[in-house]
Amino acid sequence: MFASRLDRARARMEADGVDVLMLSVGSDLPYFCGYEAMPLERITMLVVPREGDATLVIPGLERARVHERPEIFSVAPWGETEDPIAKIADLAGAADTVAIGDHMWAGFLVDLINQMPNTSFRRASSITSPIRQVKDAEEIARLREAGAAVDRIATRLQRGEIPLVGQTEAAVSAELGRQILEEGHDRVNFAIVAAGENAASPHHHAGERVIRAGEPVLCDFGGTMIGDDGIGYCSDITRNIWTDDRPDREYLEAYAVLHEAQAAAVRGLPWARAAVWAPTATAIPVSATTRANRAKPSSESPARMRGWRWAWAYTRQVAVHSSAPTAAAPMTSVSSVGRGAGSQT
Repeated sequence: MFASRLDRARARMEADGVDVLMLSVGSDLPYFCGYEAMPLERITMLVVPREGDATLVIPGLERARVHERPEIFSVAPWGETEDPIAKIADLAGAADTVAIGDHMWAGFLVDLINQMPNTSFRRASSITSPIRQVKDAEEIARLREAGAAVDRIATRLQRGEIPLVGQTEAAVSAELGRQILEEGHDRVNFAIVAAGENAASPHHHAGERVIRAGEPVLCDFGGTMIGDDGIGYCSDITRNIWTDDRPDREYLEAYAVLHEAQAAAVRGLPWARAAVWAPTATAIPVSATTRANRAKPSSESPARMRGWRWAWAYTRQVAVHSSAPTAAAPMTSVSSVGRGAGSQT
């Protein structure tokens, strides 16, 4: 798997005139070699020449964390008294053009520029992104697994099985995080809970605000599932819950405008035009909330379904959250389209 990915990277390097690819912290590194570097003041760098073997330059104290793959890369640990920048520059040789990881610390790039004054540096994403954007069957399956896990949490949230009214945002956030791990994720990436006026802040930090009846609560949460290959695939889901029998008129009107705007944008996408699909707003029973808003015409092909579900698409719902729900209780669900379940890779 890693060998074929590096082969594709080298093919793009050849086409784009790039001599060396350098990947440091960020998601590119584990995608191409299976190792996730910690963002430390000590540099880690995968050096991939267009011709020749790849080398992982790594702090000696991090050596034990590397799962060796000698058929993919060699490991070059550096000690505390060594100059890792010089080591990386030596591996690059007389490279005219280097594509460097987009998320590498700027300080390291400045050091490399000083060490390699005749080299032109450019973003590695021009090489890596086109490769990573095309998912194979195994990657799609792992994305589905991560997405399905948080879908189950969202269903429990909408059914009222996760108490909201009377709880603090922080308490609900902690519960969402606990369930993310319980559902098989290796880490919690975020668990935003924003009640009432706080829901206007998309990246609100959950605090001691107590959730009241008759107000909206935005819950945006997700995590990472890491496989044996060291690659993580992420979930990301958002639900808006109204903590009373029915959202007020102003809230529903505002949501309708959002829904219409997003639906128009989605209809403009090539895959959406091919599917000839437009979202609808319906009142549906609570037991059907998780999947009903993703339903498409039965004639839709699997390829179009993948386009809908995995081309950075997911659903946002507004659900009526009863303080004492029952399995048969109806719930209003209004669907819209946004950015969502994706992957570290």
